[in-house]
Amino acid sequence: MKKLLLTAIAILGASAAYSQVGIGTRTPNNSSQLEVTVDGQPEKRGILIPRVALQSTSSMNPIVNTGTLPNSLLVFNTAETGTAPFGVTPGFYYWYENKWIKMISNGDDTNTTNVSLTQNGQDLILTDSDGNNVRIALSDLQKITTLVNNNDGTYTYTNEAGTQVTIDVPADVVSNFNDIITNTSVLNQLITNLTNTSVGGNVYYDGTSFTYVDNTGTSHTITIQDIVRGNETVTTLINNNDGTYTYTNEAGTQVTIDVPADVVSNFNDIITNTSVLNQLITNLTNTSVGGNVYYDGTSFTYVDNTGTSHTINIQDIVRGNETVTTLVNNNDGTYTYTNEAGTQVTIDVPADVVSNFNDIITNTSVLNQLITNLTNTSVGGNVYYDGTSFTYVDNTGTSHTINIQDIVRGNETVTTLVDNNNGTYTYTSEDGTVTTIDVPADVIQNFQDIMNDNSVSTIVKNIIDANETLTILGYDPATKKLSYKDENGNTTLLDMSQLVTGNETVTTLVNNNDGTYTYTNEAGTQVTIDVPADVVSNFNDIITNTSVLNQLITNLTNTSVGGNVYYDGTSFTYVDNTGTSHTINIQDIVRGNETVTTLVDNNNGTYTYTSEDGTVTTIDVPADVIQNFQDIMNDNSVSTIVKNIIDANETLTILGYDPATKKLSYKDENGNTTLLDMSQLVTGNETVTTLVDNNNGTYTYTSEDGTVTTIDVPA
Repeated sequence: MKKLLLTAIAILGASAAYSQVGIGTRTPNNSSQLEVTVDGQPEKRGILIPRVALQSTSSMNPIVNTGTLPNSLLVFNTAETGTAPFGVTPGFYYWYENKWIKMISNGDDTNTTNVSLTQNGQDLILTDSDGNNVRIALSDLQKITTLVNNNDGTYTYTNEAGTQVTIDVPADVVSNFNDIITNTSVLNQLITNLTNTSVGGNVYYDGTSFTYVDNTGTSHTITIQDIVRGNETVTTLINNNDGTYTYTNEAGTQVTIDVPADVVSNFNDIITNTSVLNQLITNLTNTSVGGNVYYDGTSFTYVDNTGTSHTINIQDIVRGNETVTTLVNNNDGTYTYTNEAGTQVTIDVPADVVSNFNDIITNTSVLNQLITNLTNTSVGGNVYYDGTSFTYVDNTGTSHTINIQDIVRGNETVTTLVDNNNGTYTYTSEDGTVTTIDVPADVIQNFQDIMNDNSVSTIVKNIIDANETLTILGYDPATKKLSYKDENGNTTLLDMSQLVTGNETVTTLVNNNDGTYTYTNEAGTQVTIDVPADVVSNFNDIITNTSVLNQLITNLTNTSVGGNVYYDGTSFTYVDNTGTSHTINIQDIVRGNETVTTLVDNNNGTYTYTSEDGTVTTIDVPADVIQNFQDIMNDNSVSTIVKNIIDANETLTILGYDPATKKLSYKDENGNTTLLDMSQLVTGNETVTTLVDNNNGTYTYTSEDGTVTTIDVPA
C-alpha cells in the first residue's frame, strides 16, 4: 500500500513541475508561476532569498556562472565594499544588463552625485557617481562682452548682462580741454609744432593800434575798447537788507558798505537831528532814579542791590552780541560767504568760467592772446580765420583746412579685447594695462559656490527624480541643454546657459561723467580709463600728426598775410617798419580801454556809485538811519542793550554829548560828572573785517574773529 502511495505522489509531483505551483494555497494566481501565501496559516513565515557577499556591481562573483548571468537574478547582498560608482552595500540586488542594480529603500540615497568637474581642451567634463560623463563646450556657456568702434570717435561697450556704456572720446576731450591745454608738456609741444611756418597771421601792431587784413586786402582797425567793454564782467551792488550793501567789481572783489559802522562815525549829525533826538529822549525817559554805572576814565563798574561793586567787561559785551561774517575757501574753486544775517552766498569760480567759456574764447583779445602764446616767430604764424573756418598756407602757397575730428581720431588710444580661442580673453586698456578673463578657471574655481546657491540647488532638485538613478545623461550643444532619462522613460532638460548666466559675475563699465570710465571685472578688480590724462600723455603723437597740426594752425589764424606780433613765453613784442622791436604792455592796453565803475566815499556818510553805463547812485546812510530810527530803537536787541547800560536805580539829571571831544557826559544827583569817550570805547572793543587787494590777482579777507581767507582768482 505504501509503495502505491509513493508512486502516486511522484506522478503528481512530476505533473506539477510543468504547471503553476502554489505554496500555502491550492489556487495560485493565474498570472504567477509560483505563489507563496500564509493566509489561513496559524504561523506566519517569509521567503529567504539566497544571501551572498557581492564584490562589486560589475562582478558576477561569487555567483556560479558560465561567463554570463540571466537578467532578473535576485540575491540579498550582505557585504559593504568598493567605491563609487561600483561599490555595494547590504540589500537586495538584481542582475540586469551586465551589472547588479540595487532595489532602493526609503533609507537609501537614490540620487546620483557629481563626482568631478574637469577641463579637457575647450570642454568641461562632468562625471556622476554612476560613471556617466557629460561633455559641455565652454564656448556654449560663455557670455561675451563687446567693445565696438562706432567710427565716429565713440565706442560702445556691452557687458555680460547686456548693459551698454558709450565711451565718447571727442566729448571727453572737449569737456576736459582746459586741463589738457594747461598741461605744461602739452603747451610746450603745441608751441613747438606751430612755429617755423612759411607765412604768418593777419594781425599787425604799430605801437598804437592793432589792425588786420581780410581776404580782400582791406585793412581794419581792431577797437580794443569795444572788445573789452563788450566782454567785460559787470559790477553789482546788492542791498543785503541788514544795513549792509555788498559791492562786487569786475574781478569778483567784494566790498561791504556797513551802515551801522557809518552811523557810529557820523553820530554827531544823527544825534543832533530833531526827530532822532526826540525819539532818543522818549526811549530814555520814564525812570525813577539814575544809573548805577560808574566810569573812572579806564574801566566801567556797577553796584548791585547788595552794595557790591563789579567790573563791566565791555569787550565781552560787544563780542558776545555782534554778528560775525565769514568767507570760507572750500578748496574746490568755490568760496562760501556768510553775512551777519546768516545769509550764504557761494562764489563758484569754476562754474562761472565754464558757463561763460563761449564768451571768453570768442572774445577777440582772448583769441589774440591765445595766438600770441602759441607762436614763436618774429613775423607771425601761417594760420588764417575768415570768420567761419580755419585754414593754413603751406610752404608751396597751398591753402588747407584743419579737421580737428580727424586729428583726434587718428591719434587716440584704443582699447582691445582679444579672444585667445582657449576660453580666455585678453583686455588691454588705454594705458596699456593687460587683464586676462579666464572663463574656464573662473567656472571651475567657483563651481562649488554655484552649486551651493539656493536657486541652483532648487533647479537641480526639481530636475533629478528622488527615487530613480540616472540611466541616460546627455548634452545637446545645439540647444545648450543637459538632458537625462529615468527608468520610466521620463526626460528632463536643464538649460545650462540660463544656469551659468544666473550665477556668473558681471563686468561693468561706468561713465563717471568727468572724462573717465571705471571698468570692474568679474573678480571686482577696477581699472580707470582716463581719457583726458591719455590725451595729455600722448599729446606729442597727437600734435605731430599732419592732419592735427594743419587743423590746429587753421583754427588759430585770422589772416592772409603775415603779422608782426611775437611771444617768447614771457612778454609780447612787435617789430615796427624800421625793424625795431618793442614790448607790448597788455595790461596798459586793457586798462586804457575798459570801462571802470567807481564807488566814492564822500566822507559824510554818503557814497556815490557810478556804473559802467554812467548811472550814478547815492547811498545816503545818515538819511536811511534817520528815516528808520523808530524801527531801530524798537528792536528787542537794541532796547536790551540800552536797558543794560542805563542804571535802573538813578535818575539822570544831566545827559549831554560834546561833538568836539566826542565824549558823553552825565551828572548824577550829587553833582558828580562822569565822561565816556565813545570813540575809544567803540574803537577799543569792536572787531573789524578787512578785504585787501594784494595786487597779484589774490585778495586777503580777515573776519571779525581773525580768520584769514585768501581768494585766489588765477588759481
